[in-house]
Amino acid sequence: KFLKDKKVDKFIKENKYVTRVMNYIRKAPSAIKEFAKTAVDWSPIVLIGTAIGHTFGHERARTVAEVRNYDALKHNQEKVRDFLDRTDAAEE
Repeated sequence: KFLKDKKVDKFIKENKYVTRVMNYIRKAPSAIKEFAKTAVDWSPIVLIGTAIGHTFGHERARTVAEVRNYDALKHNQEKVRDFLDRTDAAEE
């Protein structure tokens, strides 16, 4: 009803591009139609799976970067301590 109120159904019926695509789809072999139907049916699960995989990959990359930054900070702190120890020893 919503589509009819917005005249979308009329637009789809009168649109040459949509009509041409629908004719190609109707002529497609049944194996291709069945494959497409299966792909559409499984697409939400695949999308969720890839999103979860991306999240884990992103978290791992972030953790690696944080560890690298922490190590660099500790290394720099050690260098500063050594420098301060040397300057304190030189003053005495």
